[in-house]
Amino acid sequence: MSNHQELYKFTFNPSYTGVLQKYEVEGRKLERENIQGSHFTLDIGANAQGQQGVLTVIETRQSKGKFESTLFTDLDGDGLFTEAVELEVFSASVAARHLEKHQFSWDAQGQISADWELKNGQWKWEHIDANESYTQFTLNGTQYVLKTEQEHDGLEFEVFRNDNADQVWTRVAEGESTIGIDLVGLLPYLEASNGIIG
Repeated sequence: MSNHQELYKFTFNPSYTGVLQKYEVEGRKLERENIQGSHFTLDIGANAQGQQGVLTVIETRQSKGKFESTLFTDLDGDGLFTEAVELEVFSASVAARHLEKHQFSWDAQGQISADWELKNGQWKWEHIDANESYTQFTLNGTQYVLKTEQEHDGLEFEVFRNDNADQVWTRVAEGESTIGIDLVGLLPYLEASNGIIG
């Protein structure tokens, strides 16, 4: 996500179950965006003004072997939405050999203490910076490793999985967030990577 916070407006159908149009706010102008091929999910609730309205919009679209999802929020009810989360998940149509590979080491406390990335056929040690952290978690029986990097305007993150238990973890998703990461909320999107062996 850029340092400049981009603003968006949406028009919804009368039943508030879908998006009719999406606009990017450019100063006093609205630039219409192409939403062909996009799927939208809306969350309705009470905003900061105590009124019922659309709190979040999730836009998902498929592009070149991956699913791209963006969460837009308007918690204050002013009708202007900001990007809170961007997520890209590779689908099983992408061969695992084309995706980034890592091996991890764990310390006595079960925390990841070292990270190697496969580059040009060789394992290269990756320095873990102070603003980077790793978490291993399980969702629906599948083990993942989440790597996060704290930036001044939010989090950058990567998700790895190792379905065949060969200790080679494949990066299946990456994204950015200004509101933290909901691991359970990621599950429906990570399922797009089912079938990638790595």
